[in-house]
This record gives sequence, structure tokens and C-alpha cells, in this order.
Amino acid sequence: MDPWTLAYLAGHRDMNITKRYVHPQEHTIREAMEKARSAQGRHKQSTVSERLHPATSAGVGTIN
Repeated sequence: MDPWTLAYLAGHRDMNITKRYVHPQEHTIREAMEKARSAQGRHKQSTVSERLHPATSAGVGTIN
């Protein structure tokens, strides 16, 4: 289960307590990476410049 649900069910008031018991496992890290990759493929692929400077890359705020 996700760490937030675990913290709630365990009655932890501070997430730092839960962190003691949560350790990522290789297979869950790989699954998360695959989900992120497939989600990224469903979105418009943007360039690094567009991500860093979205207003100027889209032509917004530029003077022609």
C-alpha cells in the first residue's frame, strides 16, 4: 500500500515515523517508472526549452 495509507492506518501523526518502515523495493520502483513512461507517451512530447520557458516557447509574451 502507499505510505500515506499506511501512516493513517498505523495512527502515525508524523510521516517521519512511517518512513522508518517504508523501504522501496526494486520491482515497485520499476513498475512506477513504467507507469510514468506510458503516461508520458500519452502526452504531447515537449522539448526541454518548452518545459523550461513555456510562455516564450508558445509565442506568448513575445513581440513580433
